[in-house]
Amino acid sequence: MRTKFLIIGLALTLPLLHAFAQAEPAAGTRTFTTPAAVTAQSTYTAAMKAARLKYSAELEQSVKAALTAGDLDDANAITAMREKITADSAPATAGPFKTSQANEARVHYDTAVTAVQRQYGRELQPALKQAMAAANLAESNEINGELKTLVALLATASPSAAPPPIGQSTQKARGLEIVRYRRHPSQSSGDGYNGYVSIADLGKPIGAPHTLKSLSSWTKNVDENAVVSGFIKIDKPGLYEFRTDSGFDRNELVINGQIVCKFRDGVNKAASIELSAGQIPVTSIGYATHTAETRIQWKPPGQPDWSAIPNELLSH
Repeated sequence: MRTKFLIIGLALTLPLLHAFAQAEPAAGTRTFTTPAAVTAQSTYTAAMKAARLKYSAELEQSVKAALTAGDLDDANAITAMREKITADSAPATAGPFKTSQANEARVHYDTAVTAVQRQYGRELQPALKQAMAAANLAESNEINGELKTLVALLATASPSAAPPPIGQSTQKARGLEIVRYRRHPSQSSGDGYNGYVSIADLGKPIGAPHTLKSLSSWTKNVDENAVVSGFIKIDKPGLYEFRTDSGFDRNELVINGQIVCKFRDGVNKAASIELSAGQIPVTSIGYATHTAETRIQWKPPGQPDWSAIPNELLSH
């Protein structure tokens, strides 16, 4: 009988059984019994709460910017979104705001949510194997249902964000993943030229994602935008410093859902972030028109000088 249950468990792949497709719970709301799944869900819930609080704080500042600009309608729209994410535990996003500061906050939040969901999916995969090995069909279905929900969410957020399909190895691949995009119409030189484009507005990727070995120096075509994402393995918790350079500093570095080096905030301008040990999500964005190469350095706790980020610490 145990063998029969294991065979049934191993046969569970996406899509799920028809009964599961009826009304799936929101991500993070299922009840698990497998310790690994319980821990993964707890970590996910805490990370999502932190992302919402940060988004709310950034939107609060955006309301002030909208009012200063005399745009009452946009201030009301931003306030409505802030009230929604404060009251709702589910991921929340919105269409573009008129206030650029609010749009930046929206992109930062979307990027953080994608990273958190992706990590949650990775952590649930070994939990699914444990449940299946224990011949616990009910728990296997619950975990697999959660994974299906995450895959659906990530598919709408980014074509390269979904975790590996169930049944593949949970071992992370070495290096980071790069997705390329065509130059956005707003990046043409002329009056009002900025160069910055939010990830949500980059459009359809050019081709399939590829793997990059290095975060400290990566390149793309000068007339393209590119998003590099994955994880940095942090062995020693503490305060880490980062700096970027890409000619006019047309890049943005986001670590663990937090902007560390902001678009055009100064070439090699140092910024710091407190990191705990573990696999930390990282996103580096290079922008079109003037940027071909992005260079990133770091200074871990106790290290006196700047250095390249070791390639062996990178994965996706």
